[in-house]
Amino acid sequence: MGPVLARYGFTPDKKGSTELRAVIADLANQSKEIRLMNTEIQKLVISNFPDLRGDKVSLQKSGTPGSTAASTAPPSADEEEPSGESPVSDGSRLASCSLLQLTSPAATEKRRLLHLASTRLPLGPFCFHALELYHMVTPPGVQWLLWATLASAEEAYLRDCHRLMESQLRDSHILPACHQKVAGIYCSRLLEVERPRPLAGNCPLDPIRMASPNHAVEGDVPPMAGMQHRNLQEIAFGVLVLAAYEAQLGLVQRLLTSLWRRSHTFLVHVDLKSEQLERKLRDWSTSDPKLANVHVERAVGVRRSGASLLAAELYGLKRLLSLSKTWHYFMTLSDSDQMVRPAEYLQRVLGLHFGRSFINTEVLDVKPKSIAVECSDRVHAIRMGGHQDGIPIRPNLTLASGSQFVVLHRDFAEFALDGLGETGEEVLKLVADGPDYIGRINQSGRSLAREVLNEVLFFSSPDETFFHTLAVNSLYCTSHLRYNFHFHDTQGNFLDESSRSYTDFPTGSPPVLTSSSLPLLQQVREQHPIIFARKFDAANASSMSFLEAHVEQLLKPSIATWQPALGVYAHAFGALLGACGEIEGVTYLSEGGSIGMLQRLSLRAKVSRWCVQRALAALRGQVPVQGDVLLSERFVQPVVGDVTNSATALSPLHGIRVGTGWDPVLLRFTGIAGLVPLSQASSMGLFAVSYWERCAVHRRLRLRCRSPSGSSTETEEVLLPWQPISVTRLPLPAGATAGWWSLDIEQLSSAPAEIPTASSDDRLHVLAQSRFYLFGKDTIHVEVLEELFSADPFA
Repeated sequence: MGPVLARYGFTPDKKGSTELRAVIADLANQSKEIRLMNTEIQKLVISNFPDLRGDKVSLQKSGTPGSTAASTAPPSADEEEPSGESPVSDGSRLASCSLLQLTSPAATEKRRLLHLASTRLPLGPFCFHALELYHMVTPPGVQWLLWATLASAEEAYLRDCHRLMESQLRDSHILPACHQKVAGIYCSRLLEVERPRPLAGNCPLDPIRMASPNHAVEGDVPPMAGMQHRNLQEIAFGVLVLAAYEAQLGLVQRLLTSLWRRSHTFLVHVDLKSEQLERKLRDWSTSDPKLANVHVERAVGVRRSGASLLAAELYGLKRLLSLSKTWHYFMTLSDSDQMVRPAEYLQRVLGLHFGRSFINTEVLDVKPKSIAVECSDRVHAIRMGGHQDGIPIRPNLTLASGSQFVVLHRDFAEFALDGLGETGEEVLKLVADGPDYIGRINQSGRSLAREVLNEVLFFSSPDETFFHTLAVNSLYCTSHLRYNFHFHDTQGNFLDESSRSYTDFPTGSPPVLTSSSLPLLQQVREQHPIIFARKFDAANASSMSFLEAHVEQLLKPSIATWQPALGVYAHAFGALLGACGEIEGVTYLSEGGSIGMLQRLSLRAKVSRWCVQRALAALRGQVPVQGDVLLSERFVQPVVGDVTNSATALSPLHGIRVGTGWDPVLLRFTGIAGLVPLSQASSMGLFAVSYWERCAVHRRLRLRCRSPSGSSTETEEVLLPWQPISVTRLPLPAGATAGWWSLDIEQLSSAPAEIPTASSDDRLHVLAQSRFYLFGKDTIHVEVLEELFSADPFA
């Protein structure tokens, strides 16, 4: 018992054992409840161990001073460890557990050792084992009584711990008005540490894969159930903008204007301290009928690093879900954000990954150093004594962190609010009340989101851990992408000493962007699909000059040059529209752009005015603009099969395109894709372009191309680590015929380049299958055009 004595502050020797006996005797003398309950538990325990000899151990005097110490104290460190042959010692140890479960930690001077810097709930390993044993051998009614007793002990422990903590706080810098809240949260965490309850998460990934930044795309890939052609669709956003400073009014208006579409829903949450900003934004949004989808509300006073920032985000998410049933994606922005690409670009990125959330998660292999409590406009940090290396987190919980600027698919957004309240106000109250001991949370309301929220609220910056931790502990661990669309100068991050006015610790902050940031922004923008940049400061002349002189230019779409298409396309358009009129000037546009972004091929034709209604019906309800009919290439993507036993539900391959000619600088086809003239394929070359998730994997691929007659050719290709595009010239046999051609991409082998613990797959594995159409001088059948193209919603 020496280690147990030491664990609770007693010396692991005879002296410590004597002190423990004195404490137990003192408790029994002071509390009739403890004395009676302990006697009852001892009777129950002994009655359920009929094989133990010595079951006639006297209990009549177990609660009286002196006798308890003699009959119930565990052996001291220098005494012989009791064996199964000793009936009294086993019964005594069990009785000691019952007393320890019921002890109040504030009775004697010796229990000053339970000072909140080093206290523990008095339940040793043997006691936990005994409780498990009770569960196995006792009737249900007895089990309930035992656990009810334990629950009663937990409540008594929290009450006494709370009183002692408040007394300690009187000598601290924390305001008296906050003592009760700080003490309550600290004691709840203390009990969590001593009575940990494993999280019942349901992520199928093992810890090694979950800790990898490329867990979704390394080595093995999920089984493929086929391929799908996906239409370019309009994606509606639910946009939350967190605004705090009146000086940023113009930047907020600029951001909303550049992102605005009628299908989106906007909510600007204004900090409680900025009443004038709220009034001006309301006046602006109500002055233009077009801005009816822009809502302005003021509900939370936000403190960085505190729970209030997460409260504002969850409130905004809840309100956006109630304001509109039609948006597909939720995103969080701030009053210092601006766009660095056209809004249409974000539409296309999300269309390519539709259904997946973007949460830049980093799995943390560290323990939080302190508990954070926000109260009276300040975020307090309280260390837990005895845990200098960090505060333990819940068993089975994977803690993750990352940027607060998440982009969530609606399914995940609704999942994140499950069990947090029916209204935005209920969500606010839940966060404001702070975390509680998990055993107190109503079982019916204990959703996974509720349990994760309770865990992250104990620590600082929960806005940077809640969505991230929820994602990696749920089924969404296999379907979110570890990426965010924000650019900021990470190398220039600094500790903001001014934050000490509202926190006990300085917080990090990125620098304001100025003209000197342009080279870095351009470099990152060329390599990554970033959409937003921060921070811009309206009071900083250099920042505003940078925004107006350089960033505004980035929002302008590139100059598009439409090339004339062959006359055979006019026949295809005519067939698609039911030959309702003269088809004029069919042209095509092959777009290039950012690495890793699947671009599009567009076909455009002008039809007569009276043909518009026929076109409307033929193009699935899309309205041609001013007689123009615009078709865009459909995305071809793998469909994932059964992933019950798979490491991931994501394919590493985003899509495939086949076309003529390839410009490696502009990253685009110089000819036509999907629907290819044989003459162009012969003169310009036929190329297969595949778009991949960036990851630290070296893949050896085989591309198998089959003609309409069934003959095939093979080409091998190597995809290097972190390479987002693979371009392969396909051999075109002499005498190639028109019709449907197919393309298979097979993975011959893969080897993680940076993660040696991940598996490697040397089996033949079909990653994707696609088909394209080569035509000669004959008319293109309308079914071909319908499979490869769809009406462009942005026409």
